[in-house]
Amino acid sequence: MDMEVEDDGTRSTAEEQHQDAPPGTSPCCSPSKRDNPVSWLKSLEAGIGKRLCCMRNISGDPSLVRRLEIKFELKGHTGCVNACSFTHDGNTLITGSDDTTLRLWDWRTGRRRLVIDTSHDGNVFQAKELPAAGPRSIVTCAADGEVRLMQLAESHFEERLLAKHSGRAHKLALNPARPDTFVTCGEDGIVKQIDVRCKEDKTLFNVNRVPLHAIVFNPLKFGDVLAVAGADELVRVYDTRSISSGPLSKLSAYDSDGEYHVTCVDYSIQGELLVSYNDGDVFLFPPGSESTQDGSTGSGDSAVQTYTGHRNADTVKGVTFYGPNHEYVCSGSDCGNVFIWDKETGEILQMLRADRQIANCVEPHPQEALVLATSGLQHSAKIWAPTAPDSTVPGDMEECMKENKHDRDTHQAANLLDSAYAFLYSRLVRGNSPDHV
Repeated sequence: MDMEVEDDGTRSTAEEQHQDAPPGTSPCCSPSKRDNPVSWLKSLEAGIGKRLCCMRNISGDPSLVRRLEIKFELKGHTGCVNACSFTHDGNTLITGSDDTTLRLWDWRTGRRRLVIDTSHDGNVFQAKELPAAGPRSIVTCAADGEVRLMQLAESHFEERLLAKHSGRAHKLALNPARPDTFVTCGEDGIVKQIDVRCKEDKTLFNVNRVPLHAIVFNPLKFGDVLAVAGADELVRVYDTRSISSGPLSKLSAYDSDGEYHVTCVDYSIQGELLVSYNDGDVFLFPPGSESTQDGSTGSGDSAVQTYTGHRNADTVKGVTFYGPNHEYVCSGSDCGNVFIWDKETGEILQMLRADRQIANCVEPHPQEALVLATSGLQHSAKIWAPTAPDSTVPGDMEECMKENKHDRDTHQAANLLDSAYAFLYSRLVRGNSPDHV
């Protein structure tokens, strides 16, 4: 596998801070409050921790969300950027693209660090660091159905095929309790469990006849409970310790009429479940919604909040929680904007012009809570931070929301009319068939 290293030999101020910082600390946080609270307090008294107060311990105040501005546009891919993820130490952003390459970025300076030509034959849909597999280890899944592991070996990357779906493999989720293990889902309806220490993958279960687009672990369940969703209206929640019993529960915000399907799901640190629907809204289900224990289907009545204003029709949109305590909800949109809502009230606080066409990916930074990476159909990713002196909320946000609603209503009306014509035609054909004469 080819690997291109791009480094001009210079170090930015952030890199110098990171180089000089003790192991395990952030480049803008040395010493760390979490790693050494006594030293952290002393540094505050000495005035050294001012930047830490601004970034690592930044509050979730809505005024900061309204001051988000673009810091860097990360250019270099030659196809749509479908994957964005930060490494566990927070220093690097990984992007994956239709051009089948991975690119590693110093997001603080906008400089590209590495270009990795993968062996995937289709669009890279997701790429995440798997630190337990070794330094600079990245797992990927793609449109060719393959799941691969990339590992840095001296001056090059070694690549290994871990598993293969019989259809596009859209998402993977790292097990929060088992660092060598992750799961994948694909359009074959299969969920695979992969332990990189083993030679073969394990099929956990098969959601028959339902192509899967999304998978996520509940962070409060120690890697035992996960949710999957795809080409129908249901979110299925499973306990991996009792797969043979079927799903713990099935959640849906819409009736099972085939009009809606799920594009993305996410869990908050409080155990809430976020569900985004194709050409529908985003819904928040409270903690414990999946605990029916009988596989029954929960209705949209159990959702505690609905988020509207965006449009999710043309591609598979991501949705995520955002903020140091997951106070906000983020989603991409067909209009090219990323919308940010207040989780509790459902109010739209911000609209970011993330893509000239369609915005798909939204990825919050794991430590610097209001730093955000976005990408879409453009051949680039963008880094956002709450550093603008004044509000950056666009003046045409309300108009954009109205246009999105109009487009959605028009599309749904057309679908309803098509369904009515199809029904009448089928009745006409049946009525003229020999069996009905």
